[in-house]
Amino acid sequence: MKNLTNIWLIIEKRMRPPCAYCWQTMILLSLFSAFMSWLATNAVSQFISSWGWIFLIIGVSWIAKENSWSFGPWLTGGLICLFIFWDLTDNLEEVGWVIWPTLSAILASSAAFFDQKFNFRPPPGADRQKIVILIGSQLIISCWLQFFFLTQGWVENYPTILADSFQKSAFVTRVNFPVKTLPRGLIILDLIEDELNKRLQNKSWTEVQEWLREPGKKEQLDAVIEEARKNLPPSPENELWQIEQKQPPFQSEESVVFRIVWEGPRSGSERYYIERTCELSPDPLNSDITEEITEELTETREAKYVNCDQTIIKGWDS
Repeated sequence: MKNLTNIWLIIEKRMRPPCAYCWQTMILLSLFSAFMSWLATNAVSQFISSWGWIFLIIGVSWIAKENSWSFGPWLTGGLICLFIFWDLTDNLEEVGWVIWPTLSAILASSAAFFDQKFNFRPPPGADRQKIVILIGSQLIISCWLQFFFLTQGWVENYPTILADSFQKSAFVTRVNFPVKTLPRGLIILDLIEDELNKRLQNKSWTEVQEWLREPGKKEQLDAVIEEARKNLPPSPENELWQIEQKQPPFQSEESVVFRIVWEGPRSGSERYYIERTCELSPDPLNSDITEEITEELTETREAKYVNCDQTIIKGWDS
């Protein structure tokens, strides 16, 4: 308790304004504005809150200048960006992060452009090189932050990019996580397989053979693909997957190949695709059924077996 009392006395002594025109006054005004904003509602609360931010920015920059804090411009720049971009939607808060280093460098360099009477002047020759280096270095940091947000957006919208190879990239490297990232097209193939099973459920083998017969086979399978697309989790990447289906050569009509082609960005020039072959077969008979009734039962058995375990992945880093 005694320690808390001592800390409070130190804070009170430090924050007590020695005069009306000082940084302590600005800080106390910002705290008072925050309290009044909490009591008010709607537009009035927003108006008072804005003035609280302004008082806080002035007070912090003042104390940083008075104590010659080397990081003062970056502290002030951070507060300005927080004030402007706080509570904005559409990822505008990312703009605040990108602007922060450059804005801070401009604030740090601004003193060289004004004399004691706050008149504009060209910066002294000795300071010009420092200003160029400072602003240039902070611009590079802003560019890197922008690059980070750009790639982060790509990864969120197009997660299949992570399954590609980054060996030729000069800026991006892969961290060796134990779990390998797989192309998202595998989800589409799983949905197609589920939809195929769903459509053939409760159909007799004769009905399945009729369902797979040309010329209606292509339309039936296209309908399966379209339904699988509807069940796909929404993502901008969905439009970059082209789905093809074809009859594998030298195989029966009960076989079908689904090929998912990636039309998005890739590191190689070859075509990236995932191919899965599905074999449809009737429900196997019990071993104790005699051969005499086998042929008869074949016509009425359900096609419960959609075997799609042959998957080929081409193009991605293996």
